[in-house]
Amino acid sequence: MPSIHEILARVRDEVPGAELVTFAGAAHMVNLEQPDRFLETVLEFLERADEASGDGEDPPR
Repeated sequence: MPSIHEILARVRDEVPGAELVTFAGAAHMVNLEQPDRFLETVLEFLERADEASGDGEDPPR
């Protein structure tokens, strides 16, 4: 059986636009253990995804 690291690397490789970020010293609750870095990482990812969408408009709600 593959390790979780192998599974996550495969997901990253197979899903277009996917990224794999490792937070040194964090365990299962990275959003609580390193909230500032977690938020910064998520916001940067979302900004890149928004720019890649190309239309510049917010999605419908």
